[in-house]
Amino acid sequence: MKFWRLNVVFHANAKSFLIAQEVLNTNSAISSFVPGVVLWTIWKVRNAIVFEGGKLDQTELFFLARFRLSSWFLAKYKEIYIPKDSLISDLSLGDSCLVLKSIVSKIPWSPPPKGFIKLNVDAATSFDWKTSGLGGVLRNDNGSILCSFKESSGPGPPILMELKAIQKGLLFFVLFRGLVKERLIIESDSKVAVHWIKNVELCPNVYAFIVKDIVDRLKDFEGVVRWVGKTANLEADMP
Repeated sequence: MKFWRLNVVFHANAKSFLIAQEVLNTNSAISSFVPGVVLWTIWKVRNAIVFEGGKLDQTELFFLARFRLSSWFLAKYKEIYIPKDSLISDLSLGDSCLVLKSIVSKIPWSPPPKGFIKLNVDAATSFDWKTSGLGGVLRNDNGSILCSFKESSGPGPPILMELKAIQKGLLFFVLFRGLVKERLIIESDSKVAVHWIKNVELCPNVYAFIVKDIVDRLKDFEGVVRWVGKTANLEADMP
């Protein structure tokens, strides 16, 4: 069988698997990684058994394959933000986010309705999670910038920083609350963070304290939080 410009011989079941991947998943970006991930993972595990005296653990093999698949996908599609642990749990998120990206990529920032002001917030985290930054821009229904903030933050995973950006935005709004009569709309391009805020019971315990604080502050402000695409959040985008 010729595969990836190599002539190889596979067991009949393996050959059927690789052919099926090409036939059944032509429209799936993440599935295109599966043959390479499976072969490479099996090869690595085989070497660990042969040269390091390891043992075959099917559960570990399955996890390593999903972990490698998620890593390769996120490395190629750097413009897509999906927490790696979420992608490992549900690989279909990869294709879903690619479809969603194509839909929202042309959506610009939109002004809030009368009676509201809008605060767009964002966070950026280094590859090793050691440094991060938070930022936000507050604008009225005419699109005029009322004020903004930008500051560095400590180490931590990207989703924590996205939640911190929302929390910081709410704390920032306190300074101007007495000067405006409008209600607050706060927008973030972190779909996971917004989903947890709207569904606190689905939030992992490790982030529950900050999510509950955000929810309580939103109630005090009679505020609204919602998700927007990256292009509609460029003013707050952190480099």
